[in-house]
Amino acid sequence: MMRRIPVNIFMMISVISFMVFLSCKECPNITDSSSGGGDIIFSGKALNSNNPGIFTVKLNGDNLTELVENGVLFSPASNDNNIVFWSKRDNNNDNIQRYNIEKNAYYTLIDQGTFPVINYPVISKDGKHIAFFSGFDELVVGSGGPAWATRKYDICPNTIPVFSPDSKFLAFLEGDSLEAPLRINVVSSDDPGRITASKEISFGINGQRGEATLDWTHQDVIVYCYTVHEKLDHVGVWFIENDTKSYTINVANEGAYNPIVSPDKTKIVVTDKRGNLWKRNFTSDTLTTSWEQLTSVGENEYILNPVWSSDGNSILYTKRFKNNADKFSGNLEIIDIKSEKTRLICNNVYRGYWKQK
Repeated sequence: MMRRIPVNIFMMISVISFMVFLSCKECPNITDSSSGGGDIIFSGKALNSNNPGIFTVKLNGDNLTELVENGVLFSPASNDNNIVFWSKRDNNNDNIQRYNIEKNAYYTLIDQGTFPVINYPVISKDGKHIAFFSGFDELVVGSGGPAWATRKYDICPNTIPVFSPDSKFLAFLEGDSLEAPLRINVVSSDDPGRITASKEISFGINGQRGEATLDWTHQDVIVYCYTVHEKLDHVGVWFIENDTKSYTINVANEGAYNPIVSPDKTKIVVTDKRGNLWKRNFTSDTLTTSWEQLTSVGENEYILNPVWSSDGNSILYTKRFKNNADKFSGNLEIIDIKSEKTRLICNNVYRGYWKQK
């Protein structure tokens, strides 16, 4: 059962945030080779712009730099400093592009002429594999060359695929909708038709805001959430190669979405139905370990897309507002796990990731 604890909140005033994001107009654009020196990479909108872009920024909000003028990220940069992103051309066609942050060079990988609908492109950690959904009935994988492998699946809408830490496999959710029974499939990164493991979930996810994600931080385990009934959610811990070790963690009354496991594999964090972050020890001991509340958002606010820092000391997330349907209207914030103080980085953000060192 979840236990509330006092939360100390420290916020920058909105005027500072406004000035920080305004500074992106003075930052180098995609043709400037000096770009890419930030600690965080994110999708957002520059002031007075209708098109989303991809930016980097320092932890203190300085050095805000626009890398890509028109693009949306759905996965972090790879270890070799490549990103893949969805973009819309002047002819209104969707396409996927790859951008190398160090070389300041980008390449068009695929466009709407090949696949009529392009959703959620992601890149593997080693930078060698790219995957996306074509509509909600086809999984597409490739290495960025002319050849792409495809396979038909009943892909669940509003879900994002994820590569394994070793980049050899890809996991995604199947299902008619998030509320329907779900199935986790694990396929080869080279062959989307070769299922190497699967997990049936007899329930769906009720009340999900934004896209649902799986956590595959550690090679041996995939973590996911689902709704048992109105007052009970489960966090599923699936040991892929030894299902007998798998277990569930109860989350009573609060709801549970988008779990994230700490880099040292000792803590797990979920988002509740009111939009707050909760943490507990990452252990099968479900009797003596309670959940602790990390954040306390306002009635009009909720948190999406949490991501652990590599040292496990902080979590990056987007705070959205219920009265604003624009998915690029969020605040990019960081919470320190020990002090539980939060810091506003910038606004007009969709989602962000820690940049690889």
